[in-house]
Amino acid sequence: FRGVEGRGGLCYVRPGSSDVVLLGKKVSGSAQLRTSEFLLQHGTLLLRFNPEEWLSIIPVEGLTPQSLSSKVSGLFDVLGEEVPIGKVIDAMIQGFTESLGYREWFRDSLDPREVELSLMLFREKYSSDAWNLRGEAPRLELKVGI
Repeated sequence: FRGVEGRGGLCYVRPGSSDVVLLGKKVSGSAQLRTSEFLLQHGTLLLRFNPEEWLSIIPVEGLTPQSLSSKVSGLFDVLGEEVPIGKVIDAMIQGFTESLGYREWFRDSLDPREVELSLMLFREKYSSDAWNLRGEAPRLELKVGI
């Protein structure tokens, strides 16, 4: 990574308009695509956070466990207790439904083509040091039926 701020740095320490921040620490970072007909939500929700472990996997120049833990936390760490995951999921669905004014929502599974594509992306892109450590996108040849 090329440092903490700007492109190429660790996105979890940069504020974003769709982040969830509790007690001054980010517990969720996400992105959304909204149309008049649907909402696609992509993101993470940290339940527990260990800055030493995180930095051992994703080293970022100039970032220490102390500076990272001052900006990022896990939901359970902030609450001081673990909550059943079903309650977390239900609360997220209710929050999105109410705050966005949607009356309908659905939960669905990936179809076989989407599973095939996700496995290919996992193997050829998201498991590579080039992508994860240097932000270099590999050239992919999509051979799935999508």
